[in-house]
Amino acid sequence: MEARANPRAVSSPPEYAKTLALLVDREPMLQYGIDLLNSLCLGEGVKISVLFQKPSAEFQSFFNEYFVSSLRNIVKYKLYCGFLPFCLRKVPGSGDKIPVVLPLGSFVWCVRVKEGVRRNNTTRNTEESRNKNYDHGSLCEYFVTATGTLDVKPEEIWVVNLLEPTLIDHSPQSGMVQLSPLFLTVKRYMELETARQRLSYADDWNTTARLFTVKRPPQVLNERAGKDEIPFGTSRFQQAMMPEGFFTYDNMRVQYHNAADLVRDALEHNDVASGAAHVPAVYALPTHFDLLNSPQLHPLQNVENLEREYRASVAHVLGIPQQLLDVDSGRAKGIGKDELPLLSELMRGVCRELTGLMYKSLLHQYSAVYYPGQAAVHKKVRFAFNPRNLYSEEMQEREDEMIRLQKQPLGNDASSNAQSNKKAKSS
Repeated sequence: MEARANPRAVSSPPEYAKTLALLVDREPMLQYGIDLLNSLCLGEGVKISVLFQKPSAEFQSFFNEYFVSSLRNIVKYKLYCGFLPFCLRKVPGSGDKIPVVLPLGSFVWCVRVKEGVRRNNTTRNTEESRNKNYDHGSLCEYFVTATGTLDVKPEEIWVVNLLEPTLIDHSPQSGMVQLSPLFLTVKRYMELETARQRLSYADDWNTTARLFTVKRPPQVLNERAGKDEIPFGTSRFQQAMMPEGFFTYDNMRVQYHNAADLVRDALEHNDVASGAAHVPAVYALPTHFDLLNSPQLHPLQNVENLEREYRASVAHVLGIPQQLLDVDSGRAKGIGKDELPLLSELMRGVCRELTGLMYKSLLHQYSAVYYPGQAAVHKKVRFAFNPRNLYSEEMQEREDEMIRLQKQPLGNDASSNAQSNKKAKSS
């Protein structure tokens, strides 16, 4: 994350911050799990009652559009930072107040001790900015500051705690980074992406056509052994006729480059006379040049194991069974009927906890809009959730009927068939 206005806020590495935002907002596997939870919890909608009375259809539509729509961000913000920040804005035209969630990446945060329980409270800066929060059962609080071009003051930001804030030293001097519920999952994802890049580089290297040559010319040393070299087969008369400086380092380097050009020309030569427009499969290398085997790259990390670890980490952090992620990725053809009741019961517990956070978020948003100077008005308003089940009642009834038919004795069917035959003969 970028530099923060608050000196106590944490400055995490940019790579970790970008990976965290990408994971929460774009990674397909995590998005599938989040969409699955939202579909189970919000598939039947949310009903509201004020003072035990059902509101009008117009207000219910207004409530669904501006309040219930923000609940789909609960899982994302819980995994990203542990709280839901929002501010109040007015609808153009009507002027009605609505809660607006701060986008991911537009704010930074830290955890600090609340006023009144901080040590040496007399020296505390009385002009320190604070957010608005209805969670009074904790000694710590999240402090959120808008960044970039977002013109929202800290006093205008409401914070709903989705996870209990913890006091851990996140100062840059300690060498720690901003801790997130997805901290270990981000590490797994970064390791997996690095291994995938190495595997892709190795495949590109191994599948690209290359020819490696080595020069092995026969040579013999002259009288001044160890200093100069004379080409093999030259007589003393030919040596005397060679130009001055033939055995110098510069001249030998020129000869090496000329030989390299000959090799390249031989490899890229096209047989124009035969009409061929491609590089020939057989090359005529210059004299004293041999071919070498191309080295193959073999990545050391097992990408499949890293994918399995990352998949398990995503399932654990979302709280959903891993079989559901395997069905989405095509690794499993389906879930057996024996496993479905257990998975449905596990998902019911996860949805029960998630709908509790959604209820809390709705209560804080409704109180901030209509009762800003009071505590959370839990006695005046009620919200009704109806989460779906993976194992529906219709499926259970059909399976019970199949079990009943399988347990029915064969004698009953034989006696009923005999009675039907007698009735047919008498008629």
